[in-house]
This record gives sequence, C-alpha cells and structure tokens, in this order.
Amino acid sequence: VYISTMKRTGIVYEEENGRGDLVILVMDKKYVINKKRLTLHIDREDLYPENYDMDILFETKENRKKRKLMTKRHVEGLVINKDQDNE
Repeated sequence: VYISTMKRTGIVYEEENGRGDLVILVMDKKYVINKKRLTLHIDREDLYPENYDMDILFETKENRKKRKLMTKRHVEGLVINKDQDNE
C-alpha cells in the first residue's frame, strides 16, 4: 500500500479492525493507519506467489532458524521470543 502522509509504501501486517485501521509495516516499524489514508500500490496476488512463505517478511532470521531447528529435533533451552514492542 502507499501511505500518502509518509510518501512511502508499506506492507499490510494486520487486516482492518472494526474502526477501519490497519497495521502497516514500513521499514521494520509497525504503524496503525486508517484505510482512508492508504491507496493500493501492488495487489497481493501480483506481489507474492500462492505458496510464498510470509514468515520471511514478518519474522527475524534468527527466529526462522530456531523454528526450523525445532521441527528437526528437540533442543534443550531453545526458545523463540516474539517481539511485542513494535505492535
């Protein structure tokens, strides 16, 4: 999506809530912006293939490595921390 007030493009991180606000990811920061202030820049189907792994966009490389390791075997003390500060 294009954010006219910031003159930047971003990615929709969370869908619209009851008030019409969306969470938009811009340069690794999350912003809550009303849908009236956004215009569609590139359609979702054109931007990502059908089986695209969205974790590449929204998770850190470290967390993706840990998740892959956890699917292979049990590692004592391995924890995946979700960053709640940006939300």
